[in-house]
Amino acid sequence: MSKIQLDDRHITPLTNYDYSKRLDLINKLEQRKIKIDNILVLIGLTLVNVATFPSLYNVVWLGLTPPPATLVGFVMLGLCFYFARAIRNFKSEWVYALGEFIGIVSNGTLLVYALSV
Repeated sequence: MSKIQLDDRHITPLTNYDYSKRLDLINKLEQRKIKIDNILVLIGLTLVNVATFPSLYNVVWLGLTPPPATLVGFVMLGLCFYFARAIRNFKSEWVYALGEFIGIVSNGTLLVYALSV
């Protein structure tokens, strides 16, 4: 029985390659992606929450009729679920938590007014 000898000359260049530069590039790209994602979320949450502000202004300062309590209540309930998810992953989803909190406060105010009418 003959002994099989492996030729490892084709493996040697791979072991001498410095992977730390490649890993640094991958980490920088990941951080950039997270930053862009957070900016996009902030823009979206700002637009969604600002959409509530005219109703809030009309109800609180002008004394006009609030939106139906069912609409405001279900929107607030949905925001609470989103907020719970954001809190569970707060380290990576703090932007969501901030936006949902603002939404819950403004919709909560509208809900109080809607239930009092």
